[in-house]
Amino acid sequence: MLTFILFSLLLFLTCQDCLHNQFYDASSSQCLNCQNGCDQCSNSSANCTSCIANYYLADSSCLSCPKECYSCSSMTNCTACSENFYLRNYNCLRCPNNCSICSGSSCSVCQTGYAIETKCSSCAKQFYFNSSTNSCDMCVLGCLACTNKSYCSACDIRYNLINNGCEYLGNSNLTGTNSTNGDSRADGGSPTETSNKNIFFIILGVIVGAAVVSIASCCIYTLCTRKHKKTSHTASLPKLLNKVSNDVLNIDKESTIDH
Repeated sequence: MLTFILFSLLLFLTCQDCLHNQFYDASSSQCLNCQNGCDQCSNSSANCTSCIANYYLADSSCLSCPKECYSCSSMTNCTACSENFYLRNYNCLRCPNNCSICSGSSCSVCQTGYAIETKCSSCAKQFYFNSSTNSCDMCVLGCLACTNKSYCSACDIRYNLINNGCEYLGNSNLTGTNSTNGDSRADGGSPTETSNKNIFFIILGVIVGAAVVSIASCCIYTLCTRKHKKTSHTASLPKLLNKVSNDVLNIDKESTIDH
């Protein structure tokens, strides 16, 4: 029974699990790290069985790939390339200027701030070329086109262009782009268009006002006519009653004479 317990304990110690890039050292009964570049190793830190990215396996050791290679099988055979490089005949060649991802001379993704429409040769919208760093830097918030961070020539619809800067207008449903310094309008319309709109609304107001006056006049006339007729009927009622009374008296007189 004691032998079985000792055997189980020994089996447990020798089968202890270690981390992914570690191995179990039986002499020290602990987990030790594999050598640099090893993804997995067995029995010793130098006995690598697989490597991490940018390393390749050679004689149980992990050696570094060339810097332009993301992965490789040897120093001269790249299998995948790092950013700004493309693979050709197991070699990684540099993409065109300002290009991050390409296939030969054809660029599919530019570096930050460059426009794919111009093959990454010029800065994209909301960016400007910084000659001191030879890169495209972003314009200030709300600016759509600028030559540097302090000179903006077009603003977002929520901003107004004032003194070569973009001033926030707040939330609104305005449309258009402010691009005229000082005379910019949030709705994107020209002064002539604005004047025409004002004239249209003035004419419309006159028409509506005339219609309201006409309707009110008709209502007043109708009410006055009805009142006049009612008054006329009321005034003729005593005359009618007087006539009836006289007729009755005449009948009574005739009856007395007959008798």
